[in-house]
Amino acid sequence: MINRLLKLVALSLVVVLSATSCMKKKKEEKMGEVINLDKVDPFSEKGILSLMELTSQWQIDNLEHVMVLPNGTIEPLTTHNWVRATFLSGMMAYYDVTADEEIFDYVYDLAEGVDFKLGERPRHADEFAIGRVYTDLYLKTRNDTILDDMFNRIDGIIADPRRGPEFGWDGENNWSWCDALFMAPPAWLKLYTATGKRKYLHEMDIRFWDTYDHLYSKKDSLFYRDGRFIWDKDGNGLKTENGKKIFWGRGNGWVVGGLTDILTYLPGDYHHRSRYKQLFEEMMEKIASLQGDDGMWRASLLDYDQYPEKEFSASAFFTYAMAWGINHKILDHDRYWPHIEKAWEGLVACIQPDGKIGYVQRVGADPASVKADDTMEYGTGAFLLCAKEMFEIIERENSSKN
Repeated sequence: MINRLLKLVALSLVVVLSATSCMKKKKEEKMGEVINLDKVDPFSEKGILSLMELTSQWQIDNLEHVMVLPNGTIEPLTTHNWVRATFLSGMMAYYDVTADEEIFDYVYDLAEGVDFKLGERPRHADEFAIGRVYTDLYLKTRNDTILDDMFNRIDGIIADPRRGPEFGWDGENNWSWCDALFMAPPAWLKLYTATGKRKYLHEMDIRFWDTYDHLYSKKDSLFYRDGRFIWDKDGNGLKTENGKKIFWGRGNGWVVGGLTDILTYLPGDYHHRSRYKQLFEEMMEKIASLQGDDGMWRASLLDYDQYPEKEFSASAFFTYAMAWGINHKILDHDRYWPHIEKAWEGLVACIQPDGKIGYVQRVGADPASVKADDTMEYGTGAFLLCAKEMFEIIERENSSKN
């Protein structure tokens, strides 16, 4: 076990150092350009780009190579880990806004450094999070080798389904927890986009609604994180100290973040498209109602007092999804813009002068306390995804004035 950890950490170091070297020139050119947060207008195109530059560069300079799980286990943090994959998804959003080839090359070099492989667990949804990035790289380069491992993995799962309702719910075999709906479905769906092979769309759809039936509370318009938290019809189940249901902020953030990709890439005539749209609208309405006065959401969505500290990663995903909904005319601008405006201000307030993002709940599987200095790469990734949508809103508004 120790040898495996050391080997993977060493690989991560080599890959990261190699990819980061291509960004050094850009950083050196900007050495004299200090971004002063106090002078940044977060509701201007220039200001949003400055925030993306500041936070992404801090993260690039501070990538970790191990992560500590809630049970104390130390795991390697490599390019194909879901933590880094979420950051790299955000970097691809940054690239979409800027068309800066150095950003693309940075992501490509990290992915190439692991030979475009998925993680070690053959069926685990987390291992497909990097597939979201691989499909983006493929759609630009048309390099067939990028998708080889994804094809092998997904085809193997299709041949041996082990769906939750039939096999039993088990994270090593199926999408048994709500975070999985961000990690796997977009990658499977985007493989359909890249190839036109409808089986990847169909198999994604089947598994998504399996998880929906297992974990979605229609009464609350939120997802339970996993089977531990489900209440039965008599109201029996795990509760907060104040007797309320436990709905994890980031867990539901993962879901709505995944839904944005699904609705982006799902064919307009697909028979379940309206169902995905309805679910997105239901969740957004509920989530908007749970926003704090500071614009942020809490780790335990229905119990503000359980963990009263603001939590960045859930808030960033929720804001991203709302802004995306406005940009794609799924959510009403007048209804949701006040929530987005307040949330964006709250998110920007969590950025430290050097670009580090605070108040990010660390790796976990349920609500937990968070401190001002807590950070993780997926927080930066979620912020960059959100910033892209904010940029598009502001850009469109400015264009309409001219």
